[in-house]
Amino acid sequence: MTGVIKACLTAWKSYWGNGLFLLLFAGCCLFLLVKENRGKKIRLLLGYCLVSILIFFFPLGAKLIHKVIGESVYWRLLWLLPVVPVTAYALVKMTFLAGKKWLRTGLVLLFSAAIALTGKNAFSSDQYAYSDNLQQVPGQVQMICNLIRSRCGEKDVLVAANDYLAAYIRIYDPTITMPYGRVRHGTKIKEAVWVYKMLEAWPETDYKILARKALALGVDYIVTKEPTPKGVERLNAKGYVETGQVMEYRIYERQEKGPDL
Repeated sequence: MTGVIKACLTAWKSYWGNGLFLLLFAGCCLFLLVKENRGKKIRLLLGYCLVSILIFFFPLGAKLIHKVIGESVYWRLLWLLPVVPVTAYALVKMTFLAGKKWLRTGLVLLFSAAIALTGKNAFSSDQYAYSDNLQQVPGQVQMICNLIRSRCGEKDVLVAANDYLAAYIRIYDPTITMPYGRVRHGTKIKEAVWVYKMLEAWPETDYKILARKALALGVDYIVTKEPTPKGVERLNAKGYVETGQVMEYRIYERQEKGPDL
């Protein structure tokens, strides 16, 4: 369970980022708890926030959700937190409690500055990168697909790649088929499951299993991060020969079947 809790903490940090909006939200919750604790609706709202956070960190529930949607997007569960409504209501309530008009105006400016400073500009240059393809996928995906197409032409081709690449390959070139869907969904074929597991296990990939299962599936190309020398031997023995390199990825094309190992 320790690993699950660590994954939850990582997702929590990923959601809030480096900004201070979490502190602003917590401060607003504390204000409502102190000043508005007699209102039934406020108590329900704060109770809902507490329950949502407890559910997020509940190990058994987290483990189950990880299996369904994957750890990488678990932070989306925090969308259940009504951060914006709670923060907005609390700040407006503080403003109305100020009384005098000039003080209210000052608080509006102060709270506006607080929201701006505790967040991050979504339109800053480091949030975007120029894409040289209409599908707006990473350049390495474009190069991998183009390399494969230059080798096989327009014929149907089956490609095995890790989950990161596979999601973008489907967008850039939907005619390239894969033995499994995103996060291994969409298949019950044991060989396909093993291929997925081995590619995701890098650098601990067992290339003997990967090559054997890929060959059984009829995979034409294996796209993997750089294998060990022994791993290259295993791939070559099953007829998979390196035909290109794109950044940290190696593309192996199926030739004639090699001897069993």
